[in-house]
Amino acid sequence: MASPRRAAAQSAYRIAVASSADKLAKGQYDLWDTGRVASSDSLGHPYAGRPLTSRQKVHWQVEVWDDRDRRQSARSTWEMGLLEPADWSGQWIAAEAERDQLDRLAGFNWMWAGEANPGKPRRFRFTFDLPQAAHGVIMAGGVDRLEGLWIDGQPLEVLQPSSIDFAKPPLTELPVDLARGRHVVAGQVKVDKGVLPSPTGAFGALLRLVLADGGRLWVSAKDRCRTSLDDAVDWFAPEFDDSAWVAATLATPQPNTPWPARPAVLMRKDFETSGAVVSARLYAAALGGFQARLNGQAVDDALLAPGYTDFRARTPYRAYDVTDLVRPGPNALGFWVADGWFASVIAPASRFAFGPAPRRLLAQLEITYADGRRAVVATDPSWSVRESAVVSAEIYNGQTYDARLEVDGWDRPGVAQTRWEKAALAPPPQAPPSADIAPPVRVTQVLDPVKRTAVSTDVAVFDFGQNLAGVPQIALQGPAGATVTLRFAEVLTKDGRADQSNLRAARATDRYTCRGAARGEAHQPLFTFHGFRYVEVSGLAALDRFDLKAGVIHNDLPLTASVAIKDPTIAGVWRNALWSQRSNFIGVPTDCPQRDERLGWTGDAQVFWDAAAFNMDVELFTRRFMEELRIAQDSQGGFPVFAPAANRPPASIGPTPGWADAGVILPWTTWRRSGSTAVIEENWSAMSRYLAAIAKTNPDGVWRNKRGIDFGDWLSIDAKTAWDETTPKALIATAYWAYDNGLMADMAAATGRMDEATRFQAEHERISAAFRSAFVAKDGKIGNGSQTSYILPLRFNLLAPEQHQAAGERLAASIRERGSLTTGFLGTPYILDALADSGQSQTAMALLRRQAYPSWGYMLSKGATSMWERWNSDTGDVAMNSFNHYALGAVSGFIMRRLVGIDALEPGFRRILARPLITASSQQAAGKHLSPMGMIQSDWRVSPQGRLDLTLEIPANASAQLVLPAGRYSGAGQALNPASSAQDRDGRKTAVFELAAGSHVIAGKVDRLDA
Repeated sequence: MASPRRAAAQSAYRIAVASSADKLAKGQYDLWDTGRVASSDSLGHPYAGRPLTSRQKVHWQVEVWDDRDRRQSARSTWEMGLLEPADWSGQWIAAEAERDQLDRLAGFNWMWAGEANPGKPRRFRFTFDLPQAAHGVIMAGGVDRLEGLWIDGQPLEVLQPSSIDFAKPPLTELPVDLARGRHVVAGQVKVDKGVLPSPTGAFGALLRLVLADGGRLWVSAKDRCRTSLDDAVDWFAPEFDDSAWVAATLATPQPNTPWPARPAVLMRKDFETSGAVVSARLYAAALGGFQARLNGQAVDDALLAPGYTDFRARTPYRAYDVTDLVRPGPNALGFWVADGWFASVIAPASRFAFGPAPRRLLAQLEITYADGRRAVVATDPSWSVRESAVVSAEIYNGQTYDARLEVDGWDRPGVAQTRWEKAALAPPPQAPPSADIAPPVRVTQVLDPVKRTAVSTDVAVFDFGQNLAGVPQIALQGPAGATVTLRFAEVLTKDGRADQSNLRAARATDRYTCRGAARGEAHQPLFTFHGFRYVEVSGLAALDRFDLKAGVIHNDLPLTASVAIKDPTIAGVWRNALWSQRSNFIGVPTDCPQRDERLGWTGDAQVFWDAAAFNMDVELFTRRFMEELRIAQDSQGGFPVFAPAANRPPASIGPTPGWADAGVILPWTTWRRSGSTAVIEENWSAMSRYLAAIAKTNPDGVWRNKRGIDFGDWLSIDAKTAWDETTPKALIATAYWAYDNGLMADMAAATGRMDEATRFQAEHERISAAFRSAFVAKDGKIGNGSQTSYILPLRFNLLAPEQHQAAGERLAASIRERGSLTTGFLGTPYILDALADSGQSQTAMALLRRQAYPSWGYMLSKGATSMWERWNSDTGDVAMNSFNHYALGAVSGFIMRRLVGIDALEPGFRRILARPLITASSQQAAGKHLSPMGMIQSDWRVSPQGRLDLTLEIPANASAQLVLPAGRYSGAGQALNPASSAQDRDGRKTAVFELAAGSHVIAGKVDRLDA
């Protein structure tokens, strides 16, 4: 409800649902009617009416009465999607050219010797005979990597990953020209001993040949390959005797074949309408990226559809209202289909990480006429397909577009069918189509460059002044065949060029070849994106004109927060953290938007979700990501370190502390901010399984066993290598385990699971006691005395009351002794809260304002416009060095909760906790948060003498608990008497006020203004 009146509150509500607008207007609520319910509860009422069916349009109304029995109401509609597999009449068709279909049907076979991890490179050979000369290509690869490839003793250049690449290359594809007679193919495969296992020690090769007489021939390694670990120098020579080598067998299981990148395809179907159309709905799913088009227009403005998911377990579809795009008479439905998240290289695997080729499309257009007739245009073998002007498009590597290959009018009716092929049926994926609930990725902002620097007459560097995730928008004019190349980077080299050294295997390069249009050309890639601030453009000398803008992209979640803090460092921290969130909410919450990773790392997400849920409405996004975590949950109950997971550690090593805990922390945080228990219900079983798995192997309450990859306090200052144990890893693990159980107790109570609430609370207390016994010494030292050793038990409330203040003092003393923080991914997000809540607010504010290394201010002083992955990203190892990584920006949650003073005391902000950190060192803060209850605003400032002025806006039907330092305060010209007085855990006196909805202007004098 909305009301400007002070203390306005809801007294009752009614939700009514009908099957038609007419019935709703007449009060015939045939689907559901709650009746008038006396309740102030305005959040989290799930539909509980008659079962709904596919395609059903539902009309609903909500009525609310305030405390003066005044009524407000609003009406809306929703429409059901396709709920059952039988609702789909379309058939899956292959989004590939005939050439690639024939390659796939010929079969690429991985061969090995049955040994998964040979200790040294394994060598393979096979021979074949040609009845006549031939030319064509060879495609070859190795698992883990192909080190060398020879034909008839001659070396061929293979795709070789560098030592720092995380992703694996696709098959090497090279031209061959072979004479009649016998030929020998030889390959050497190296095994990488990485953290994430995969089937290893395998080799494969496939030759596609055109014989002299025009016949076609495919030759594979199957049934003719031999292998050895032989160290012979000339083992690849044609004359080498390999009779002592063992026969290679088919690898079990067969890894997916990482076929080379291929052009995006156009897929189309003409159809006719025969009457007045009242509605048209298009439903589309793809294994690959797609854009749907109808009669020459895109059906929406989304990018990277259908989204980032594990296609082995989930097939997302999108629904579109295209009524306004259907025309009388001839029509055409078309699709671009490219690699997308399904077929692009995705680390730590390669191409087709989430299922075998081919790319595929399923679509159906359902048309309803005014006379009640219904027509369906669905994918089947009558569709046409051909390769497009998108020569290649991959997530990491970028998009190459040749406008000379454009097919004019291909998505309009009546296009000539020359060079089009008939589509072939493709196997359906394992999972039936299911709707995607999160808003899609879109361009949400367009930036102009702030600077253009000419390197030469042919090369210029564009600076957008902001590190972002996005796509280029180019406008140019040039002759046909002129090609412009765009290389994307976060930083520049010393000579002012794009520095891509930290991108590892990601090529991050787009190319556009002009068609020579007289009025110029414009282009925005559809099937890739980049993380960048700078774009180096070459090929300018051949152009008459070139302009460049940057389209900022992310899942189009509503932005729900802003801050206005005069301190430039604090304001900069907030701004940079928000930009990193925008840059990494692309399908799932990724770690970084630029290099060969872009994975949904769970450790990064769980520390940042406190901040994320202030900045954006993340409820649906969280539920979507949690579906990926459930898909990737292992057989023992462990949540993954990232999701979607192309491959992952075996369940036998256990879940990874601080990362797997995202499976509990994300639902809890989302419930607390949204007020909806849906995220709890959907994940209850998975969360329970996770905690049961830890308890099973750690009966004494200390998590010592089966800790997965065990990253620890990742990238902490004192780590000489990333894996150094700067804080005891068992301490970190046990702290998170105890914390999770406390969150589970909260969620159990919220969903009526009272017995389980009691059980999880008891488990929380048992593990907390075990933590204190194992890690808190008699003299108060915790763990090894590292800062994170104190931060986690302070923030997770694991200490006895009498231990709390001393732990805070030790933490502050360590910071003073070291001159700064020393924390990594798991300690940093909580350090300011741990200090402020233990009486060390001055130290907290000094850290937040600090400019010297290591600090957030140091990043700003070096020109950062987003959060860095490392405290020293300006000098850090390029092997793992992102300049757009939100984890260290998690403290922006502290800025909103403790500086601005907006937090949820009850789920959904039914009751607001306003507890601003009012000290001499904080001085001022203001901010807004659009909560489920409405807009909350806080604005305060305090003078050095302790004069406080505070304004707090509380939305209707909400209330707030305002906690201020003890003092004398007034509002509306009258003295304010606190509802209660209290002491913080450090002994500071506070005044607690209970405030109703409305605007509150408070002034007063603080008794004692802490430093």
